[in-house]
Amino acid sequence: MKRKRKARKTYCSKKVKVSSPDMDCLPDSIVLQVFSYFSQTQLCSLALVCKRWKRLVYDGSLWRQVSLNRLKSYDIDNLLGNPIGRQLKKLFFWKCGVSPDNLVTLAEFCPQLQELYLRRNTIKEPKKQLPKAVFPELLVLDARELQGYVGHVLQIVASAQNIEMVAIDNTMDGFFDPYVFNDATHLKVLDCSRCMDIEDEDIATIAFSCPNLQSLSLMRCYNIEGTSLPSLFLHCLSLKSLSISYTHVTNRVIEACALENSCLEELDMSHCPGISSSGVYSVTSRLKDMVYININGCSFGPGIDSQVVRTLTQYASLEVLDLDVIEGQHGADEDLVTITQRCSSTLEVLRVNKGFATASGLKICLKNLPNLKRFGIVNYRQDYLDRGMEIERVLNSLAKFNPKLEILELSDYMDKESDKKTNAFIRLMLRCKYLQKISIFTFNRDMFVMAAEARVKANRKDIRLVQPTMICPTPRVVTTLPRMCFDRLVYGDEALYDDDPWRAKKYY
Repeated sequence: MKRKRKARKTYCSKKVKVSSPDMDCLPDSIVLQVFSYFSQTQLCSLALVCKRWKRLVYDGSLWRQVSLNRLKSYDIDNLLGNPIGRQLKKLFFWKCGVSPDNLVTLAEFCPQLQELYLRRNTIKEPKKQLPKAVFPELLVLDARELQGYVGHVLQIVASAQNIEMVAIDNTMDGFFDPYVFNDATHLKVLDCSRCMDIEDEDIATIAFSCPNLQSLSLMRCYNIEGTSLPSLFLHCLSLKSLSISYTHVTNRVIEACALENSCLEELDMSHCPGISSSGVYSVTSRLKDMVYININGCSFGPGIDSQVVRTLTQYASLEVLDLDVIEGQHGADEDLVTITQRCSSTLEVLRVNKGFATASGLKICLKNLPNLKRFGIVNYRQDYLDRGMEIERVLNSLAKFNPKLEILELSDYMDKESDKKTNAFIRLMLRCKYLQKISIFTFNRDMFVMAAEARVKANRKDIRLVQPTMICPTPRVVTTLPRMCFDRLVYGDEALYDDDPWRAKKYY
C-alpha cells in the first residue's frame, strides 16, 4: 500500500501585526459618552483600570443621580467629598446611618442638588454645634419613615427657599415646627400624612406662608378638626388637591369654606366620622367640576343621601369616583348611569358601595365606561339576589364591556360555588388581558375557590388573588391616590401599585 504524502505547511514570510484598539487615542468627551452607558456599579470597576479612567469615571456628569444603601456616616462623607458631588442633582439614602455632619457636607459639596430622598434612615444626634446646611437649589424632599434625631432634617426646609414638594410623616412627631415653612413661598405640594403632632393652628400658619400651595394631604392626622380649612381656602387660591381622610373634620367647618370660587379638583374625605350627607352635599353642590372624589365611609348609619349622587351628575371630567353606601333600598342606578354617560371618556376608576340595585343599571354603567381600569363593587343586599345581582352577571358585564380592566374588587358576595359562576370568572380572565389583581372581601370561601380554579383553567397565573385576613390589614385596592399627591408626582405610576397587602409600605 502506498503511503499518503503529508501536506506541506506553507508559512507567510512576513507576519501581519494586528493592532488592538487603543482607548487612549480617544478624547475625553468620547470616552465619557461610552461610560454613560454603564451602571454605577460597573463604573466603580472601570475606575480600577488606570488613572485616566479613574479621573473620567469620577466626572460629575456620570453621577447626577446616586442611590446610597446601607452606608455609615463615615462612608457617606468620603463619597460626597469627591468631585462627583458637584453636578449631583438627585440623591437617595436608603437604610443609612446619616449624621447631621453628612447633611452639612452634602450642602457644601453638592450645590446643585435638587431632589433629596431620606427614606428609612437613622438620623444621628449632633455631637457639636454645626453650621446651617443651606440647599439653594433643592426642590423635592422626602423625609419619611425615619428614626433618631429627625429634627435636624426638618431644618432643611427652612434653608431651601425654592423648595416645591415636601413629604413627612409621624416620625416627625415631637420635632414638627410649622415655622420652618415661613420662607417656603414656592411650596406647591405638602404631604403630612400620619403626622400626629399637626394641629389646625399649624395648617393655618402654613397656609399663610405658602400661598402657592396646590396639593395638601392630611390623611390620618387625627388632631385635625378642620377649623383651619376656611383659612386654607382663603389664602391658597391655587389649591387643587386636598385629602382629609381619617380626620375629625365636621360638617360645620366644611360648610364654612368658601368653595364657590375654588380651584379644587381632587378631594378625599373618606372615613371622616364627623361628615354626614349634608356636609358632603355642601361640598359637591358648590364645586364646579371634579377629577377625583372619594366619599367612601364618611357617613355612619344608613348611608349618603341620593341627592349627593345627583349633584355628581354635573361633573364631566371625573377620573376617579369612590362612593359610600347609598341610603335606602332603591339604589342610585339612574344617577350613576348619568354620571358614567357624562364621564365616559375620562372615568377610569369606579368603586360603588351598595349603590346598584339592579343588574340592568350596572350593565348600562359598565357599557358607558370603555376605558375603565379599576372597578370595585359591594353587593347591594345579601337577601336581594333575586334582583339579578349575582356575581355571574357582574363578571359577564365586565368581560363584555371593559377589556382594559386591571384591578377588580368584590365585596360581600355570598354566591355558592357552581360551574356557571366559575365559567364567568374564566371568561373575565380570558377577555381582560390586562387584569392583574382580584380582591375578594367576604367570609364566603366559595368566591375565592371559584376565582382560584378559574385562574388555573384560564392559564392566567399572572393574576394575583387577594383576600385580606386579620394578620394582613385591608389596603387601598381599587381607589388610587390623587393624581396631584406627592407620591404620584414624584414616583409616578409606581405609587399606584403600592397597595398589595403582602408588599405595600402603606395601609389605608
